[in-house]
Amino acid sequence: MHQGLIVEQSQRIQLTTEVRQGIAVMAMSALELREFVRNRMEENPFLVRADEADAVPGEGGRAGAAERRRRNAERYGGDPADGYGDSPCAGRARGDGAWDGSAARAPRADVAGEAVWERGADAADWEADRYGLPSSFAADADPDGIFGRCARDEECLEDQIERQMAMELRDPRDLRIAARLLEGLDERGYLRMDTDIVADQMGVTPNRVERVLHVMQTCCEPAGIGARSLQECLVAQLQARGADDPAVLLIVEEHLGDLAAGRMAAVAAAVGVTPADVRRALDVIGSLDPRPGSRFVRAAPAVRPEAAIVAVPGGGYEARMDEDLLPRVVVDGTYRDLARSQRADKKTLRLLEAMLHEAEGVVRAVDLRKASVLALAQLIAEEEAAFFDEGLAAMRPLTMAEAARQVGVSEATVSRVVNGTFLDTPRGVLEMRYFFHSGVGGAEGETSSLAVKQAIRELVAAEDARSPLSDAELADALEGRGMAVSRRTVNKYRTALGIPSQAHRREYR
Repeated sequence: MHQGLIVEQSQRIQLTTEVRQGIAVMAMSALELREFVRNRMEENPFLVRADEADAVPGEGGRAGAAERRRRNAERYGGDPADGYGDSPCAGRARGDGAWDGSAARAPRADVAGEAVWERGADAADWEADRYGLPSSFAADADPDGIFGRCARDEECLEDQIERQMAMELRDPRDLRIAARLLEGLDERGYLRMDTDIVADQMGVTPNRVERVLHVMQTCCEPAGIGARSLQECLVAQLQARGADDPAVLLIVEEHLGDLAAGRMAAVAAAVGVTPADVRRALDVIGSLDPRPGSRFVRAAPAVRPEAAIVAVPGGGYEARMDEDLLPRVVVDGTYRDLARSQRADKKTLRLLEAMLHEAEGVVRAVDLRKASVLALAQLIAEEEAAFFDEGLAAMRPLTMAEAARQVGVSEATVSRVVNGTFLDTPRGVLEMRYFFHSGVGGAEGETSSLAVKQAIRELVAAEDARSPLSDAELADALEGRGMAVSRRTVNKYRTALGIPSQAHRREYR
């Protein structure tokens, strides 16, 4: 065996920084892209909004230079004729003084000490002015103050339970135990914390923790908060209601699985009651809330569509971009001329060239993403016109591979763009990914899988609860509608829709 150094040549593909940035921009949501543009505009003075850019970039932006110098002087202090004021980048920009005050705009700088999360019209206007963006650009960034524990003018679960526990408990130690238990609640209101560990941490007995937990479960509204299982949650709600039927409690505690599986006769025999009694118990149990904390869970912030699909005169639909959501950014003509001039030292010119290259990369990436969104939205407008007119039954199958072929991009690009991008359509605000799905065979050609799922949902909703349709019967019914699908496909779609099997859907009278 011989050891030594060997020099050899090889070739491999390596992504440049600009390509990696373009891929990342393609996968961004509208809010993420907006924040990305904000940050780049703040850090790179070459990037400006299109409506602030010079009309003729090749002329160097002399027409708007005086006004921008005046704004910079007001922001940073100093003489407007100097063009820099007291900008943090003034010394770096001046170099050896060869620029002679020709800079049109100083880099945007962070403003220390500003309460950027204090929302409202003034804060939105300040933020818009800070980034050189319209107020609508900033006003929607955090409409509900999601960084706080609770929304404005709304009471969250922890606050409501804490207030109620303060009225039920008098001992400060019990209140501290309750506060510790509240920290272990999940979004459903269930306790995900071991009471023995809580007792050890608080220096009390496990029985004391259990007593406090029982008060939380039965004396607070909504009842069942702090339960550790579904059975415990339902029992706590029955106890809070004062339910005195032992058969209902026994079914919940020991036979909930059989009840969910539709084995009414087995439950009736085990409890010693009639099937009619089990049916009445099922009605009582069905009125309970298995997730009492869910009503307090904040809904996801409203999304803002990037494009809209609108009807056009004469029939059909077309896609239009929301230009207010993300104003177009371009490279500032004045700074472009400065980077290409020879009026600064080499070090300054290298800095300017690097910033110019970065700005051009950002503009290309953002413009390419917007063009891709518009092209895919237009494709959807053309392919799914029948869906917008008639609904799901008329939806056509469309795969990402087919969309990529028609638009002229890669399938990976389509996947990145449609994820998290929303469209305002005649059928409501829908994620672009919603329109991409496979098709199944049918008498009249391929049918959208979404249309098949909708048909299954309609058939199950219209069936006789005492004699529900099997998967084979559903497949036959679908074939009668011109949708040729197998029983196995029906089973897969039914499961995906969360529809129970035939046995579980059967109702006993």
